[in-house]
Amino acid sequence: AMAIDGSNGEYLWTKENGNEWFLSAQQFDQNGDLIPDLLFGGRDAELQLIDGSNGDLIWQFWEDEENPNDYGWYNFYNPQIIIDINNDGYSDILCANGGDHSLDAIETDRPPGHIMILDAISGDILKSAVVPDSNETYMSPLFFNDKILFGTGGETIEGNLWIANLSDLLNEDLSNAIPLISNLELGMIAPPSLAFLNSDSVLDIIAQSFDGKITAIDGDNMEILWQVNIPGTESAASPIIGNFTIDDNYADVFATLYVGAESSYSDFYQLMINGNTGEIEYIDSIGDFNFSTPIAFDSDQNGKDEVLISVTNNINGEWQHELLLIDLI
Repeated sequence: AMAIDGSNGEYLWTKENGNEWFLSAQQFDQNGDLIPDLLFGGRDAELQLIDGSNGDLIWQFWEDEENPNDYGWYNFYNPQIIIDINNDGYSDILCANGGDHSLDAIETDRPPGHIMILDAISGDILKSAVVPDSNETYMSPLFFNDKILFGTGGETIEGNLWIANLSDLLNEDLSNAIPLISNLELGMIAPPSLAFLNSDSVLDIIAQSFDGKITAIDGDNMEILWQVNIPGTESAASPIIGNFTIDDNYADVFATLYVGAESSYSDFYQLMINGNTGEIEYIDSIGDFNFSTPIAFDSDQNGKDEVLISVTNNINGEWQHELLLIDLI
C-alpha cells in the first residue's frame, strides 16, 4: 500500500502486506486525528486498518502465524462502512469472507462463505452468518435501505444473488434471505449497482452474474425489469451507471463482457443498455483484453456521461495498456 502526495507525486509512506491485497481502500478516521485511516485486504484473511498519517498498522483481522484457511477464513472482498451497530459511537464494517483459492476449478465441494460485521475500532467480529445456500462467496456485499445484497457461487460454481434484512444478519441467521436471481449456473462475483431506472423514486438493482447476464431488478417489488443475455459470455466486472441516452434522463447501464469461458477468452464486448427499456444501444469490441469495471462521468460537461475503459493490446508481440474515453452520443 502506498500513500502519494497529491501535489508532487512523492511517497508519503509505504506499507508491506502479508499476502495479495486486491481491495479498494475504504477510509474512516478510527483514531480521531482528523486524518482518514485506510482499510486494505484480500487473500487469506488479509484485512488491515492502516494509520493514514504514517502507514502504521492499527489492527489486523488475522494475527496468528497459522494458516487462516485451516480455521475457515479465506478471502476478504471490498468492505463497506455502515451504521454503528454496537453503540460505541463509531460506524462499523460490513464485509464478506470466502473463496478457497487453493482448490482446483473442478472441485465442487467448497467451504461456505460468511457475511460479517466487524468492529471498526478493533477489527473484532460483531456478527457473522453463513450464506443461505452454504456456497462460496466472492461478491462484495452492499448495504442500503436496511437491506443487504450479497452473492454466492463463483467462476465454476452455481450461485444466487440474495437480499436480506439487516436484522437477519444482526441475528446471525440469513436463512430468510430471498434469492433475487436464483439457480445461476455460475455465481455472482461482481457487486451490483444501484440506480433509478424508472419513475417510482426507489433505487433499483442492476446485477451482472458471472455467466454474463445483466439483470435489472425493481427495487420496490424485487421483480425483474429486464435482462440482457449474450450467449457465450462471462464477466467479473460490475455494470456501471451513467446518463448516456439522448432522449431521456433515466439512468443507463454500461457493461463489459468476456467471450468464451473462464481462463480462455477470445474477445471482449463493451455495451450500453438503455436503463429504462433494457435495449442495447451501443456495442463494440475494443482491445485485446478488457477485464475491468469502467468509470462513467461527464468529461465534456454536455449533460451526458462518457465512459473511461482500461484495455490491453498486443502490438508486435508486446503488451501495451491504454485508457480510452468513449463518447456514446
